[in-house]
Amino acid sequence: MQKKIDLNYYSASRPEIKFIIPGYKVDINPPRILEIGCGTGNFRNNFSYPVEYWGVEPFDDAAKIASDVLDKVLIGTYENIHNELPNNYFDCVVCCDVIEHMENPSGFLSSVKDKIKPDGCLVGSIPNVRYITNLYKLFFEKDWCYTDAGTLDRTHLRFFTEKSLRKLFLDCGYEIELFTGINSISISTRTWRYLIFTILSVLTTKFFWEDTKFFQFGFRLKYIKI
Repeated sequence: MQKKIDLNYYSASRPEIKFIIPGYKVDINPPRILEIGCGTGNFRNNFSYPVEYWGVEPFDDAAKIASDVLDKVLIGTYENIHNELPNNYFDCVVCCDVIEHMENPSGFLSSVKDKIKPDGCLVGSIPNVRYITNLYKLFFEKDWCYTDAGTLDRTHLRFFTEKSLRKLFLDCGYEIELFTGINSISISTRTWRYLIFTILSVLTTKFFWEDTKFFQFGFRLKYIKI
């Protein structure tokens, strides 16, 4: 029996990373999209043109909703159902905030290449463990406390920096077509503590560690089959 989940957590459409999706010239055959961890299927809203959209989702409640808006939904983790996915079929594979939940990210990245058509791509996002709020808690509060959501979500099995993430992609045989920080820090003056933290954050990220101002990284990877 599956645990009850907060469907709001699985319903984000993520419009802030719409620009990562490649443009397709839609003709008779619409692009084929596969989303790993599709939740309730709302990411499909970022495609303003016809697509053939498949989803993979391990939670029954979310998958049931997604099945009403996507063309095909497979219930389970990618590791459990990957043999049910056709090879050399998808123009684009989407994995937004998914890789950090996997025991073997390199295994996934190597396996999913078989599902992508020649010159297809992999797009997605992943949390940045060097995010300034995380560093603040680590260095100043001397704390590494897991939470229900965010960088230290207790369901995260792997943590990445920009450097380690780029290395992972290259080691798995991908060409990095686009890599960028998303969801940067915002100014807050609710209390003096937040004001001081914000000033320190702006100074630190501007002059020393540019990558630390981003909560996540967005990416588009190209895999050219030989």
